[in-house]
Amino acid sequence: MGRSLYLLGKHRGAIEVYDEAQKISPDDWEIWHNKGLCYMYLRQYDNSVECFTKANQIQRHDVTFMQLGKVHALQEDHKSAIDVYTEAGLDLQWCCGAEDRLAMTQDYLGNALTHDPKNAKTILAAGSIIQDHSDMDVALIKYRVAAVHTPNSAQLWNKPDTQL
Repeated sequence: MGRSLYLLGKHRGAIEVYDEAQKISPDDWEIWHNKGLCYMYLRQYDNSVECFTKANQIQRHDVTFMQLGKVHALQEDHKSAIDVYTEAGLDLQWCCGAEDRLAMTQDYLGNALTHDPKNAKTILAAGSIIQDHSDMDVALIKYRVAAVHTPNSAQLWNKPDTQL
């Protein structure tokens, strides 16, 4: 009955039905997941996050992780969305647009370099992104650092479209 109300767009009524169902079966993943969907469509995002989180605690499902990430993205909390997708092993394309993904990728590379500033693969990835955005001076600095740590790197010397 709750699912029918949800499909009819009667989300408040569906939540009431799911609340009653939880009295009988409090640890039912599907009830928590569907209740999270209802709250998401009502734009009650905190309640939605709570329901999806509880659903994943009961039983992990990709669909619940995707919806939880979507709620975080709707709240413009992209870091939490990425954390959810990463935990689930899902593709980041669900989270946000290309510009946001680029910014988040740069953040992750920056964090990786903070933990291991000599990691040549990370340095090369950062240099490549910087070069792709036409900041040749900064990209060259990254490549020079990578060359010091891995002078025989095929990735370093074979970067396509190198304009440096």
